Amino acid sequence: MYFLISAGVIWLFFTLIYLVALKVNNYSIVDMGWGPGFVVNAWVLAILLLIQGVNVSWLGWFVIAAITIWGVRLFWHIGRRNWGKPEDFRYQDMRRKWGAKDEKWKAYVWVFLLQGLLMWLISLAPIYAITTPVTMSLTYWIFISVGAVVFVFGLVFEAVGDAQLKTFITNPANKGQLMTRGLWSWTRHPNYFGEAVLWWGIALPAFLLPIGYVFVISPIVITYLVRYVSGVPLLERKYANREDFKAYAKKTSIFVPLPPKKEK
Repeated sequence: MYFLISAGVIWLFFTLIYLVALKVNNYSIVDMGWGPGFVVNAWVLAILLLIQGVNVSWLGWFVIAAITIWGVRLFWHIGRRNWGKPEDFRYQDMRRKWGAKDEKWKAYVWVFLLQGLLMWLISLAPIYAITTPVTMSLTYWIFISVGAVVFVFGLVFEAVGDAQLKTFITNPANKGQLMTRGLWSWTRHPNYFGEAVLWWGIALPAFLLPIGYVFVISPIVITYLVRYVSGVPLLERKYANREDFKAYAKKTSIFVPLPPKKEK
């Protein structure tokens, strides 16, 4: 039942975001809704349980707290970066590809509803953790603690990577150059790596629940998404023809952080 309720919440959330996007003629705002969508979904489930007189376990509260911290930070980061800016190049390309006749319904299906589906898949483990009654034991506390460490590591890695990039971009002396310092010297995409890691931390405690191993699909989906679909590949293609990027790629890991290769 809670999985269906969650699907309804996510569908309503993205439909509202879509209507706002039509109003402002900018599909990019869907990016700002990504983090808050998870937060709204988690809190709606928690409130629904409390209204029914069902206590949320400490495991559930860990998941809610982690998602809230991550979602608020991501909203602030993307909102500050994109607010008042033109529509992102990815969505402009989609408009040109679809044409004016089919643009609106295709955007609703392939941008907003598709992101809603992905959000629901990624949320399966959190939904299960929030809504499943748990008698806390030492084993659960250990899993929560390990999950918290993994989550914090991923969140800090992502946030530091974002901060380093922002500092680099805002320096006029770096205009037209690639960011290759700090965490960016260990991986070409520290923000996406951190994103994948923190979701493994959020999902980890749910694996201990009955048939919880089924919900490993949640962190797998987000990891696959940022590594092979909408994250890394798009940026790799964007810079693929630049000579400085080719040199950077030869010595820097694409995703998992590794020491930079020494030039021969």
